[in-house]
Formats: sequence, structure tokens, C-alpha cells
Amino acid sequence: MDEETGDAPPRTPAVVMSAHEAALLRNPELVARTEADQADPSRAVRSEARRPRIA
Repeated sequence: MDEETGDAPPRTPAVVMSAHEAALLRNPELVARTEADQADPSRAVRSEARRPRIA
């Protein structure tokens, strides 16, 4: 705390990620491919888990 003004120092939000995620983000080709996939809806893949099963 700043004793002259009584103000607390500014706080910075923490960035939390796993070591695995950090390793993936260090791969520029993977990051570029992921961003391209997210930007182009035609590249989306439907999840089997979301489809109703027909017996």
C-alpha cells in the first residue's frame, strides 16, 4: 500500500494455463492452423457426441 496516498498498487490478473497448453502455444504452425480453422466455419467438424443416436 502506498503510505502517502493510501492507495493499493494496481493489480494485474493472473494468467493460468497448463504446461501442456503452454507447449502447444509455442508451436507457431499449430497456432496458425488453429486460428485458420476457427476463422473458417466450413472447416468445422460435427461432434458425434452432440448427435442424437438413432436406434
